This record gives sequence, C-alpha cells and structure tokens, in this order.
Amino acid sequence: MGIYSAQKDSATILAKYQRELAFCKLKKNEECSAKVLGNIAKLYGDYLDFSKSGEYYQKAISIAFRINDQELLAALYGEYGRVFYQMLDFPKAFEYYQKALDICERTGNKRGKIDLLKKSGELYYHLGEFEKALNRADEIIEIGNEIGDKKNTGYAFSWKGNILMMMGKYKESLKQYEESIIMQKELNDDRRLAVDYANVACEYQLLSNYETALEYHQKCYALLKKNKDRYIEMLYFKDMGGLIQNAPDKVLKKIGILSEKRYQTSLDYEAKALQIAEELGDTPQKTYILELMVSGYEKLGDFKKAYSLFQMLTKIKDEMTGQQIKAEIARKESQYFFDKKEAAEKMQNEKKQAQLKLRYGMVLFLFFMVAAAGFSLFYYTRMKKRKEKEIYVAHRQIMELEQEKMESELDQAKMEMKQFVSSLNEKNTLINKISDELRQHNYFQDEKKSAIQETLTEIKQSVILTDEDWKKFLSRFEKIYPDFISVIKTEYPKITAAELRYLMLVKIGFASREMADILGVSPNTVHVTWKRLREKFGFSRDESPQDILNRIKI
Repeated sequence: MGIYSAQKDSATILAKYQRELAFCKLKKNEECSAKVLGNIAKLYGDYLDFSKSGEYYQKAISIAFRINDQELLAALYGEYGRVFYQMLDFPKAFEYYQKALDICERTGNKRGKIDLLKKSGELYYHLGEFEKALNRADEIIEIGNEIGDKKNTGYAFSWKGNILMMMGKYKESLKQYEESIIMQKELNDDRRLAVDYANVACEYQLLSNYETALEYHQKCYALLKKNKDRYIEMLYFKDMGGLIQNAPDKVLKKIGILSEKRYQTSLDYEAKALQIAEELGDTPQKTYILELMVSGYEKLGDFKKAYSLFQMLTKIKDEMTGQQIKAEIARKESQYFFDKKEAAEKMQNEKKQAQLKLRYGMVLFLFFMVAAAGFSLFYYTRMKKRKEKEIYVAHRQIMELEQEKMESELDQAKMEMKQFVSSLNEKNTLINKISDELRQHNYFQDEKKSAIQETLTEIKQSVILTDEDWKKFLSRFEKIYPDFISVIKTEYPKITAAELRYLMLVKIGFASREMADILGVSPNTVHVTWKRLREKFGFSRDESPQDILNRIKI
C-alpha cells in the first residue's frame, strides 16, 4: 500500500470514528465514547502521530476513570503505554503498563494480564534485561496453561526462544521454538509459524549452519507467499540479507547468487527490510538492520555509505540512551574527517585532469611523467585508503567506548539517587515514630513536658533536607537530568529556589505528602508552593506539575 493510499484509508476510518463519537455523545453513552476515543488514539499511534494519539488516550482514560470501568481503563493504560514505548520514553511506558497490570491483578482479568506481560516483557527484552523478560514469558505460559490459552502459550514459547538466543543459549532456544512450532501447527496459525521459521533460521545462521538456515528461510517464504505480512517480510529480508553476506559460496549457488554479488545482493535485501521497519515504526529492528548494512558496506569498501548509516544507527541508539550531545560532537568530528577525504579526492581528480592536458607537449617526456605520476598516485591512494579505514575504525571504537562509559555512569547515578531517597525516607519514618512516642508521654510534669517539647522541635528540624543532604541530592539529580535546572531557569527566570526544588522533586516522582515528609513541612505548605508557582507563571488549574514539565519537554 502506498503512502497516499494509506493516508486516504486512515482519513476514511477517522471520519467513521468521528461519526460514531458524535452518536455516542448524542446518546450520552460515556462507555461508548471512551472506546471510540481509544480507537481514534490507536489510529493516530499507528500512523506515528504520537501527540494526537496521547491527546485522545487522555480523554478516553478520563472518561473510563470517571465511570469506574476498570476493564476498559486497564486496556487504555496498556495501549497508552505502547505509545510511550514507540516514543522511546521507557519509564513512562513502564508506568502505564504497571497501572494496567495492577488493575488486572485486582479484578482477576487473566487474559488482560497476559497482554500486559507481553508488552512489558517486550520492553525488558529490547532493553537487554533478559532475565526479567524470561520471567514474564514463564508467567504467560503458566497463566495460558491454566486458562487453556494455547495461542498465547505458543507465543510465549517462541518469545523465550528469542530471549535465550540473545543470551547465547542456542540449544535451549531451539527447544522453545520446537514447542512453539508444534502449537502453531495445531492452531493452523501460519503467521506465527512463519515467525518461528524465521527465528530458527536466524539461530542456525548464528551457529554458522547456513544450509539448515536456508531451509527454514524457504519454509518461511512459502508461508509468506500465502499470507502477506509486513512484519514477517521484514524478518525474512533482514535475516536473508545476513545469510547472503556470510554464507559459503556453495550455499549461495543454491539460490542463484554469484559470490562477487553477495554484498550488493545482501544490501538490497537489508534495504527492503529497513523500509518496512520504518513503515512499522519498529525502532529495535531498525537498529539490527542498520548494523548489518554498516557491516555490508564496510565489506563492499564503500566507507562513506557505511559511515552515513553508522551515523543513523548512532542517532537512534543515542535517543534510546539519552546521549544526544555526545553523539552530535562525534558526528561533527567524523563529518569533518569525511569532508576532508572528499576534498582530497576531488583535488586529486583535478590534478589528474591538468596532467592529461599536457599530453600535447613533449610526448616521450609526458609519457614518462604520466606513468610515474600514475604509479605514485596508485600507491598513495592505496595507502591513504588503508589509513582512512584505520581512522574510521578507531573513531567508531572511541564513540562506542564513550557511549558505554556514559551509560554506566548514568546507571550508577540512578542507583545512588534511589539509595539516597530510600535513606531519607527511612530516616523520616524513624523520626516520625520517635516523635509519636514522645507525644504519648502526656503524664509528665510541666518541667519534663517542656524538655520533651524541645526534643520534638529538634527532631522536626532534623527532618528538613539539610544543606549537606541537598548538596548530595543536587549532585545525583544533575547526573541523571543534566539539563533540567538550566532549562527551567531559562524558561522561567524569576523562579525561586523553593519553587525549583519543588519541580525537581516532582521530576523524580514524589507526591506532595512525600515532599512534606522529606522537607519537614506540612502538606499544605507544599500545596501553597505549587499554587504560588502556578499563579506566578500563569499555569491553568487543570494542569498538574508533571504537565508543566512535559510541556517544556524536560
């Protein structure tokens, strides 16, 4: 389907939903309105308009919450989490998945729970937290067997195969795929069967068993011809491109590919896979495909194209890890290098043309000079290309090491922040307990009551976030959110220290009550700070503190 056709169809569907929504409102059926709003939100999400999608999901969630439809609310939370997943906002995705899971646990909705375990497990998988993803798959298998849901049980076996393959446990992985294939055949589910064939083929490629891998690719393609599916097409083209790039010549002969054409043919397959991944908005698959294409162009000797794709790959990975500034610096440095290379090659071409114009002079002398220049140019170009390749590889390794280092530092900062907040909460809990016990001694004489009152005052003061506590908190906070304070101060120059501190505590997820406990003030004081902040900068009553942070994109 072309882009125009897809847009035309989506416009038709959207108009249909809008008519349904108007009818629901006319009948004052709020459940119907919430469901239609959810459908509109999903439609916008499918076409990657995440802003509009989020807007409609919020409207639908508001109605579902108001009418207390827990099943509908869980479904909407799950779908909204999926939007954040597509936007690479993984903390928000987890937040909404967990909200939906809590509702399913509370209401005993096991089928809804399976769907959310799949979504959250998929997120763990793409973040590389394979043990957690395996736990999710095992939960799905347990619930699926309990309620007789063979479809999702088969899915979970296939998914476990993927996870174990990524962990390098190939024998265990193949066993899981075998279980899934048996179930898919029983269910006559050609789509899932094709996915399993594609995954088994990929695994045999990793084991360098290219002949068996080719057999499974052909099985997958046979099913694909019967039932067109863009996602499976993407898997097929991606993995076939990898096979063609690495398989022995005798395997390539079976599919009629000449060995000298292997890299270009492989890249043609990967280009098709990349196009589909972009259509589907599948960022993780897009990164795998780009890695294969970078490798293919390197082997083909086209380092300029390899670098261009490596830039694209680095940008996507940086968006997933929050290292955009470092990537921009690296891209500019590398761009300078390749611009310099291109200029040098252009200069050499101009020099060669100038030399050719001299052929009308002394023929014998010119012949000798051209021959000598040609030999020198060949040797120089060969050595230069080798050096350029070494520099390219070194730059790439440096970028990867810097990225790994920054990811490690960010993880450490997050862990320290969690431990620090936990220690503050433990301290405040202990202090509150002691305060309560001291208040209970009302039978003491006046002198003792006075002493107790002084002790209580000292305890309350110790609850307040001290200068030392604040310095530690600020240090860890800036490691996690390095641009937060500067962006806030630029956006709102008149903001006070207390108001800034309030927004920082909102950013890391504290509720008003928790802020009051940490700062040693009453919840009303925290509320007054928010009210003053709202009035000073003209925020509406309907906006929450988190809405303000979302609006300025920090």
